[in-house]
Amino acid sequence: MSDQLQFTEVELKQIRSHGLTFNQVKDQVNTFINGVQSVKVEKAATPQDGILQLDKIDQDIAHDIYCIEDDKYITKFVPASGAASRMFKALHQLKAEVEKNNQPIEELLQKYEFTSLKSFFEQFEKFAFADEAIRSAKQNHANFDQLSKNDQHKALLDSVLDDDQLGLAELPKGLILFHQYEEQKLTPFEEHFYESANYAERKGKAHLHFTVTKDHLSNFKEVEKHSKPEIEEKTNLNYQVNYSFQEKSTDTIAVHMDNTLFHLDEGKLLIRPAGHGALIKNLNQIDSDLIFIKNIDNVQRKELAQDNAYYKQVLAGKLLQIQAEVFKWLKEIDAGNYSKHQADIAEFIHDSLQIKGAIQDEKLAFQMLNRPIRVCGMVKNEGAPGGGPFWVKLDNGLTTLQIVETSQMDLEDKQQKDILENSTHFNPVDLVCGVKDYQGKKFDLEKYVNPKRGIITKKSAEGKPLKALELPGLWNGAMEHWNTIFVEVPLQTFSPVKTVINLLNDAHQVPD
Repeated sequence: MSDQLQFTEVELKQIRSHGLTFNQVKDQVNTFINGVQSVKVEKAATPQDGILQLDKIDQDIAHDIYCIEDDKYITKFVPASGAASRMFKALHQLKAEVEKNNQPIEELLQKYEFTSLKSFFEQFEKFAFADEAIRSAKQNHANFDQLSKNDQHKALLDSVLDDDQLGLAELPKGLILFHQYEEQKLTPFEEHFYESANYAERKGKAHLHFTVTKDHLSNFKEVEKHSKPEIEEKTNLNYQVNYSFQEKSTDTIAVHMDNTLFHLDEGKLLIRPAGHGALIKNLNQIDSDLIFIKNIDNVQRKELAQDNAYYKQVLAGKLLQIQAEVFKWLKEIDAGNYSKHQADIAEFIHDSLQIKGAIQDEKLAFQMLNRPIRVCGMVKNEGAPGGGPFWVKLDNGLTTLQIVETSQMDLEDKQQKDILENSTHFNPVDLVCGVKDYQGKKFDLEKYVNPKRGIITKKSAEGKPLKALELPGLWNGAMEHWNTIFVEVPLQTFSPVKTVINLLNDAHQVPD
């Protein structure tokens, strides 16, 4: 079908405006038709096989190494372009049911699909945005305090979701009020500033990089302008903040379920952002010795963040330990001493870099050593959906550690399904990256992507189902050819907000 693709001049102009070419779109359509290659995992990485469980002595050693190496240039990289729509999806569904059948909210909350929302209304005042929502509801209902319980709930639902009120679902997740303290209320965007002060600062400075959408850049900058002076005063730090956008040239075409091109009602092709894998281009622009990566919604209240900062420093120290030995062996190879140290180098690659398979020659040894390094925190899996740590055999015959998403696996294959079901750990996106080589030159990170690891997902637009193509995920296929170390970290370091109800969890609430 893709060989017969034809576009109008208007459509070709639209494609070119995204920085795409006809051949790229043709290749994308072919990918939909032929499917993407599933990742066949060999086995799950476990504490006995692939995940390091550092004892307190080793943790303290790694922690101290990081703290002593105070001349490193450090950046904290936070993907923050995601909208809060999924956070409030269940509330939107509830609101639609209310408007469709005029059914009391209390009755709807008894239905299985809405039972999780009971706490939203029962504990509403615990949300950091509650005061704003109640104020907005009272502006729209002068008699709010005299309304029935059901009508108050409806008014609050409207206040939170309607575009002419708070419209929280349309905001970036990073700008939703998450936490309330006696003296202030903070978004996760602001919490990342405070958190950086605990582990990502050097010589009185902290560098933060947020990926955002162009439409919301001004919103982020406005919050920064308002909050940064106070945060700098409280932390005694100078914050250097940068923003970048997901490049339009990484967007991908969308198709109907039968792989025909998806057109919007207005006639335009639907060309979508291609997931967080596109951000490897943004990451590649950062010239730092160490880069911490953490999702915008995985933040804790300040008092917890201070405790959990220790484990970020442990991960970074472990990276510096490994990196120092990598650089030592690379310099020996450079000096012509490979044959003298061949056995030690092979042992290091096998045991410390966790690369299984025969390293039989100097060229391959150098190639395996001279790559970006990432140390990834892993938490025990308690049923959270998403990626995890696995052993994967690559096309070159070597078996390495990889983060694999469930959507990348062929779960029709019983063996693969069993491996997934018996896995023990989960990827919380808690990474420290070393992106410079032994000569101090920055790696070109785009050279270490496996382009075959894209993901086809099911989405919808204008009420119609579609298939979307995501680029290899930032910590999946986009980093497949990095050296990867997994380290177990406590579950307390992972407190994401995937739904609004997660904001009622202990990590986001005032401690008793």
